[in-house]
Amino acid sequence: EVLLLDSAPGCTGVTARLAAAQKVLEAQGVPVQRAEGLPEEAGGVGWVIAFDPVATQAAAERRESEQLPFVLYGVGSSTAIAAQMEKGNIAAVAAWSDYAAGYLAVRQAVEAAQREELQSLDPLAFSIVQGEDIYAPENQKLLFPIMSSSGR
Repeated sequence: EVLLLDSAPGCTGVTARLAAAQKVLEAQGVPVQRAEGLPEEAGGVGWVIAFDPVATQAAAERRESEQLPFVLYGVGSSTAIAAQMEKGNIAAVAAWSDYAAGYLAVRQAVEAAQREELQSLDPLAFSIVQGEDIYAPENQKLLFPIMSSSGR
C-alpha cells in the first residue's frame, strides 16, 4: 500500500499532483491510502509519497528519527532535502530550479504591475532525481546550485 500525504488540501498544485498520482497508482492496481500526515503507527507503511517540499522534509526527518522502514518519494530541491537524500531517507524527488521559479514569479509580478495582460506560463520544468544520482552534473545544478560543476 502507498500512503499519499495530503499535506496541503487547500493548495491547488499539491491537490492536482496528489490526484494524478492516485489515479495512476489505482489504474495499476496499487492500493492507495491518503492522509494529511504520517500516522502515529507509520511502521507498517511500505511507501510514502509527499507532494510538497515541507511534507517531504518532515517525512524524511521522521523516517530518520524513528528509523521507519518506508520508502519515501517527494518533491523539492532545498539543502535539507538534498541532505536527507544523501542520508538515504528519500529515495527520489521531483526537483526544479528555484532560480527558474523565482524568475517566473518576478516576470508575472512585473506584468501585473505594468497592467499588461498576464501571459500563460509554461509549467515549471522539473527533473526526477534518484538518491544514487544526486551527484550527476545535471542534478548538482538543481540540488547544489552554488557548487562548481566539478562536484564536491
